[in-house]
Amino acid sequence: MSTLTTQELLAEVGRLGAELTAALGQVQTSARVAATAQQRNAALLGERRLVARTVEAYELILGIGGEGLVAWRAEVGVLPLGTYLARAEAQSHCVGHYRDMVGDEQLSWVEEEPDDAGTVHLHVALAADSGKYAESGYRVVPVPLLASYDSDGDS
Repeated sequence: MSTLTTQELLAEVGRLGAELTAALGQVQTSARVAATAQQRNAALLGERRLVARTVEAYELILGIGGEGLVAWRAEVGVLPLGTYLARAEAQSHCVGHYRDMVGDEQLSWVEEEPDDAGTVHLHVALAADSGKYAESGYRVVPVPLLASYDSDGDS
């Protein structure tokens, strides 16, 4: 069995201390690398979600995998009153405009089959409980929203 001198023991403690310091440095570096990787992973996940939502929006707009977007234009005669994302909002605009122009007569949206273009017409009740209606000239017209111009398309 060999005995170490005090100087040799101090040298060994110094060497072990240096190894420990180096190992701690590697652990700290590994922890920073892991934290950076976790942050980057979270950022990539957020970007993937954003891309997925963007792709879904484009598919909806382009009509891929389903119907495209349709807006609804409120009109009286040939005059547009406004364009809305919901048919009910366009109908409300027609009713409000009619009441502002004519008065508070009894109005009704008669549930009918839309014409070939998908237009729904506002009818006015001629007499209370008579069951008779007249065309008012107000209508709600579907307006398909297109993502781009198609020179070979119908319009």
